[in-house]
Amino acid sequence: GAGAFEYVFEQPKKDITFNLSANNVNSKPYTISVVEVPTLLSFEMVLDYPVYTKKRDEVLKSTRSAVVPQGTNITWKLKTKATDNVYLYAKDTIAFKNDSKDDFSASKRVYNNLDYNLSTSNKNLKDYENLAFNISVVRDEYPELNLKSRIDSLDQQSLYFFGQANDDYGLSKLQLVYYPSDNDKDKQYEPIQISKSTFSEFISAFPNDLNIKEGIAYDLYFEVFDNDAVGKNKSTKSTVFTYRKRTKEEEEQKQLQEQNETIQDLNKSLEKFDKQQKELEELSKTQKEKSELNFNDK
Repeated sequence: GAGAFEYVFEQPKKDITFNLSANNVNSKPYTISVVEVPTLLSFEMVLDYPVYTKKRDEVLKSTRSAVVPQGTNITWKLKTKATDNVYLYAKDTIAFKNDSKDDFSASKRVYNNLDYNLSTSNKNLKDYENLAFNISVVRDEYPELNLKSRIDSLDQQSLYFFGQANDDYGLSKLQLVYYPSDNDKDKQYEPIQISKSTFSEFISAFPNDLNIKEGIAYDLYFEVFDNDAVGKNKSTKSTVFTYRKRTKEEEEQKQLQEQNETIQDLNKSLEKFDKQQKELEELSKTQKEKSELNFNDK
């Protein structure tokens, strides 16, 4: 317009000093200072998995999201440009360490889902670049325990168990816990050998060689533990079973009762034998009296 002029500097890459001149009049010098922006060029996450998972450590490059087991230690390694400071903003703020001119690093062990931002700054621009990321944390599952029980068909006293235990990362131990039914504070623990892998089978009997008192009712159950060092070895318990060992008097009474039942069965067998003997004698008599047997006799 009349008396109005305009000039555009297209995307200046470095500082520009200029002055204006019109009608033989020169202005003072002016300077456009070009400030470099702090930029995140690339980064990688070094995933140091907990030992109990038996997973090999991994390196993820420039990913906005990741899924890791609970307790994984994550180290971020960043490459930047024109950056003096890098911060990780979440519930807690983490300042990155400046390893070299453009390299930064920081570490954090994660136990819960983590939504975070990486922010770059320099002396001229604070938190200029603010990028969002997230980490999903997978919690270690509780071990599973499946159990089948049978009673000894002979003594009707001993209990037999067949079990299967499994866990997503591995098992650590299995134990039998038993105690008097009226005193759960007096617990006794009997270790049972199992495989330390993710799956194991076992067979056990009760009372076996355990010191069990006669005439006292006991409660018992099995408890399996996983190898989760982060969760301090989570455990799963089986159903509670009840057991009572007969006293000597009760055992003698049971044997007498069984003998009495055996004698009664024997008497029935003898009565049946006598009946069959009489029938046989009748048949013999018929055969002797008749010189020839007809079809019905035969």
